Amino acid sequence: MDRTELFDAYNVAYVQALFEQYLQNPAAVDARWRAFFEGGTTGAALLPAQVAAPVSHTGTAAQPAEPASLTQLRAARAAGELVDAYRLHGHRAARLDPLGSEPPGHPMLEPEFHRITATELATVPPGFMHDLPAGAATMGEVLAWLRETYTGTIGYEFEHLQNPAHREWLREQIESGAHRTPLSAEEQQRLLARLTEVEALEQFLHRSYLGAKRFSIEGTDMLVPMLDTLIGAAADRARSCPGAASAGG
Repeated sequence: MDRTELFDAYNVAYVQALFEQYLQNPAAVDARWRAFFEGGTTGAALLPAQVAAPVSHTGTAAQPAEPASLTQLRAARAAGELVDAYRLHGHRAARLDPLGSEPPGHPMLEPEFHRITATELATVPPGFMHDLPAGAATMGEVLAWLRETYTGTIGYEFEHLQNPAHREWLREQIESGAHRTPLSAEEQQRLLARLTEVEALEQFLHRSYLGAKRFSIEGTDMLVPMLDTLIGAAADRARSCPGAASAGG
């Protein structure tokens, strides 16, 4: 029996998990599975037969690609771990200090931590991950994109969120650059005027109520324009909803 026939869509995930465990620590896997993996089985053989032999655009079965070696699989796994590390710890390397001090960084943001060199990373095709930029030719290019996205002047910390849908939405917004749309000159002036109002009110309260206990907005001034945008968007949506006018009457 061909090895690919041993697995189907119901048990392949279990076998893949065992294979990942084998790559990290062969001794942690049952001796029979260890012998199975050491017998030359690679990632291609851990897929269902219908996936291992894709159908070409002509409708005929395409010739399966050469199975990946253990070295290639380890490199791909290390590349995937590096992508996850930037999404989880990238904010530790973001340049947030306006005076230019170096960020603390994190060891997991270095390829060497995952036992892969930058040269080896450049040889890994990014196609094995579905949520990477479409134009990237190698994982080396993906790494440059990750650094630009997660270690620039904005730090993102969202992987702790429990709701997977919320977490995925934030990741898509961050990595698509949707929130980085340039502002027009008019929008920039309106934002500056609003921030000036916020700062002026803060200073007025500080002078007028010396020693009084109050909550300062210092350091979170940008929250006010953000709330303005949310309130304005909510109002526009309410006006556009059917029956809004009659409900108001």
